Amino acid sequence: MKKANLMFAIIMMIVGLIAIIFTKDFVNNMPTDLGPSYYPIIISIITIILSILLILKSLIEKGEESNFTVQGLLKIGVGVVAFSIYFYLMGKIGFIISTVLFMSLFMLTLGLRNWKTFVLVPIGSTVVIYYIFAVVLKIRLPEILF
Repeated sequence: MKKANLMFAIIMMIVGLIAIIFTKDFVNNMPTDLGPSYYPIIISIITIILSILLILKSLIEKGEESNFTVQGLLKIGVGVVAFSIYFYLMGKIGFIISTVLFMSLFMLTLGLRNWKTFVLVPIGSTVVIYYIFAVVLKIRLPEILF
């Protein structure tokens, strides 16, 4: 786990630095605003700080190395494919249906077999997310294209 944490922390630190480099060139049309780069830069700085903390933790802790298993890598692969399909379907069938399908597939992949949780979590989470973004924040989410 030590090597994996170090690799992940270094990659995330590089991602944070790249994000800062790219977002500092965003044009701010309103001089009184914080600007479009403000929040991405804050998130990038937090990412870099957390990466440094993970590197320090990995160097300090004295634990055993863990090996990746084929089953674990397969779950990661299924997750990546599921995300790709989710983003594709969101444009075709809308946010609500694609999110419920994605969460259901992901819960199956993770081994969840309790039918109540399998039904309630995807539907409940989707309703809450939709309410927050569409109703409270007034952000348009992808709809069914007919």
